[in-house]
Amino acid sequence: MKSLRLIIAVFLLSTTASFGQSIFGNWIAEYPGEDGQTTKVEIIFKSDRTYTVDFGMDNKIEVNGAFTFSETQMTIWDTSGEFACPTEAKGVYSYTVTQEEMIMTQISDDCKDRGGSGKMVFKKG
Repeated sequence: MKSLRLIIAVFLLSTTASFGQSIFGNWIAEYPGEDGQTTKVEIIFKSDRTYTVDFGMDNKIEVNGAFTFSETQMTIWDTSGEFACPTEAKGVYSYTVTQEEMIMTQISDDCKDRGGSGKMVFKKG
């Protein structure tokens, strides 16, 4: 769950990404769970520069957060939730967005449980 939380936080940062596509809206990623089964996570980036993360896509929000962004880089931080990192633990990621996919690559992150392997791939939800 902690790795998933990290992945989610990474995707929450921007209004418009590299290829002119918006990051706002729903994004879904799959990752291996602790039991070896694939788990889905949904991140919703909102125009007020906040995000929510739903691990398992069970309509339960486990992380709330906020973000800032530039054309190619975003900074994210969790603000509340069962699996939230401390608010002061910020993550910096480079990102690209196409019509169907968002890729976030970790530059640095103060939260060891966010970001997974350092590269997260989300599909438009």
